[in-house]
Amino acid sequence: MILFNTAHTPEAFAAKKVINPSNYDVEHVVIDSRSGSLGGHALFVALISPSDNGHHYIPSAYKQGVRVFLISEGLDKLQKEYPDACFILVEDTLESLQHYARSRRLASKAHIVAITGSNGKTIVKEMLYSLLYRDVEGLYRSPGSYNSQIGVALSLIAMPEDTRLAIIEAGISRPGEMRRLQEMILPNEVLITNIGTAHLENFSSQEALKREKLILTEGAKSVYYAPESEPKQYLTLLTKSPFGDRAGRQNLSLALTYIEARFPSIFDKVEQYIPQLEPVEMRLEVKENARGKVLINDSYSNDLVSLEIALEAQNRLGGHAIVLSPIEQSSLSAEELALRVRTLLSTYQTKKVYLLGWSLGQPSSGMVFIETSSIEELLSLYRDDLLDEYALLVKGARRYKLEELIHHLSKREHATRLEVNLSTIESNLAFYRSRLPHSASLICMIKADAYGLGALEIARALESTQVAYLAVAVADEGKALRQAGIKKPIIVMNPALDSLDTLVTYHLDAEIYSLEMLQRFAPYRLAQGYPGLHLKVDTGMHRLGFRHEDMEDVCRVLEETKAPLSSVFSHFAGADDAKFDSFSQKQADYLKAFYGTLIERTSTFQETRPMLHLLNTAGLERFNDIYSFDGGRLGIGLYGYSPSGRTEVRPVATLKTRILQVKRIPKGEPIGYSCTVSFPEDCDIAIIPIGYADGLLRRFGNGRWSVNIGGVLCPIIGNICMDACMVNVSGVKAKAGDEVIIFGDNQTPITDMAKVGDTIPYEILTSISPRVVRVYLRE
Repeated sequence: MILFNTAHTPEAFAAKKVINPSNYDVEHVVIDSRSGSLGGHALFVALISPSDNGHHYIPSAYKQGVRVFLISEGLDKLQKEYPDACFILVEDTLESLQHYARSRRLASKAHIVAITGSNGKTIVKEMLYSLLYRDVEGLYRSPGSYNSQIGVALSLIAMPEDTRLAIIEAGISRPGEMRRLQEMILPNEVLITNIGTAHLENFSSQEALKREKLILTEGAKSVYYAPESEPKQYLTLLTKSPFGDRAGRQNLSLALTYIEARFPSIFDKVEQYIPQLEPVEMRLEVKENARGKVLINDSYSNDLVSLEIALEAQNRLGGHAIVLSPIEQSSLSAEELALRVRTLLSTYQTKKVYLLGWSLGQPSSGMVFIETSSIEELLSLYRDDLLDEYALLVKGARRYKLEELIHHLSKREHATRLEVNLSTIESNLAFYRSRLPHSASLICMIKADAYGLGALEIARALESTQVAYLAVAVADEGKALRQAGIKKPIIVMNPALDSLDTLVTYHLDAEIYSLEMLQRFAPYRLAQGYPGLHLKVDTGMHRLGFRHEDMEDVCRVLEETKAPLSSVFSHFAGADDAKFDSFSQKQADYLKAFYGTLIERTSTFQETRPMLHLLNTAGLERFNDIYSFDGGRLGIGLYGYSPSGRTEVRPVATLKTRILQVKRIPKGEPIGYSCTVSFPEDCDIAIIPIGYADGLLRRFGNGRWSVNIGGVLCPIIGNICMDACMVNVSGVKAKAGDEVIIFGDNQTPITDMAKVGDTIPYEILTSISPRVVRVYLRE
């Protein structure tokens, strides 16, 4: 679908200038230079946010074939560097994108139903689509959870011209946002799932939040609100659904209410579709296969929208092979559907496609189609090939049972797993980046295997961001990342004197904390280019670093070697506690004085001024406005733990396991080692496969910590064993195989666990054993 030709740039952009309006056809809009859908027919929108600036990524987008850019700054320089590109200069790129989205909506004949609410928006949208796509022609819904200021604009722009009914999500977090969404969507009808407390911290009251959400209904002909109780007329239908929880049935009641009112002629057909509804998975898993290669599991749903999202995620990881089941939720003809799928696969440079039970016709040049009739045949003929594929994507709907294929290809897993949400890591990074000036640099700490979460996958997630450095503790950690292909600059924070060869060979920088180290490393910095030198100053914590009395020797070595410094820094001792603020100020003053003297003494032979940084996570939260200097170092905040309780920071890790067995224990019978516990009445216990060898320390036993089983907090009873522990599940409907959350959800926050264990979240995370499999998720 051609959106526009640059020779006739849409007036909606309100362009101040259009440079080189050559004859470029624009077919889609992108905002991320890592997207696999870049190319000669893309419009790259250089968005500016508090944490980043899309103009920095124009060179990358240009290298990938983009020739049309929506920009708001740097025109003269860009015009000189890329004379064949078309630049559309506007005042505000987000505002222009939204105005263009509105113009697309006004030009469309589609009937639009918008969905808003504190939660359940995506679930209701997917329910509606699943129940209607067979009988409603020209049906479209916004991709994934595209409900933000940017997501809604992209959803409307991507809406096909023949759309008759569009289902668009609208989500807000701050005052003023819904007005902009309403003006873009202009909905004919609105569905409201609920109005809860999500984002209430940004509003003056619950009533103010409600008024903001209701702005979406202005001009709508009909408004539907999720019923508080289940409508009697739907009770029979609800019992046939796979949703047993109250929220799921409430969401389905809202979808049914809308369908009955809007499409009464097809409502009778809905009954047969309800049992086929599936839970909405908005995350894909990145895990390890049996040969240590990356394996991507997205075997939950399959349609053109979710396929493109999965291919884009795979493209970022460098994968080019896919196992693909048939796409069923489509009103397109078989020929048109096959063409659309082939086009997507070609766009994302897929090289090998294992087709499970269907055909796509002739592959594009450079692509191979392998057709099989079943998972059994696929494994029988191609298991070795599948295991050798890097970042293989397994994509399909639940009914094709691709989880069996995942099971056969995966590394044999401990039932206990640590789930790490990479999307949340990126969100946390954006928050802390916004705390610094645009010109400042950010260093991300991934030492101790990224605080126990897995350094390699975290490094891969950070590789294409504007993070200046990654930081590890020892040289071997940096070496492993380099051997795995990580190219981002890496600082080794605690290098040993004998690690110099590793630092030079693997292009690693080093914290310099002693004169002996400076004397040994500095000559190599000038001759070999590595290690980069980051001078540590002891400002009062007395861990490592130089003091003022070392200045003469430091300056002498730097003058003799002419070795440039990359940075000078120190570390706050108590930035998380206001009672240490005067001490923190003394640390900052000491560092500034040391740095000032150093620069004055070395300015004649230091060609560039080294970076100065002091802020850690707590400092980024509390002192960013006074001690930002040239940047900061982000540690535990990246992983979701805010020293000052910032609500913008969300936990990224969830420790889970599954019940091995449930037993009825007669009253008075002792349970566990040392017979430490018994009950006056019969009780039910669940045995779960996690113990102190997995990182669940003994201090959390004997009722001190409770785990979440089916939404109920169940206390750990008795002493925790090496590989297992027992949980009291009396009165809980629990059975073998049920999921158990040790920590990570709203009922089991790791911060509470740390208080119970008289420790800190760092210790809990870094104590999790390597035998606990790490699974990486993207939303």
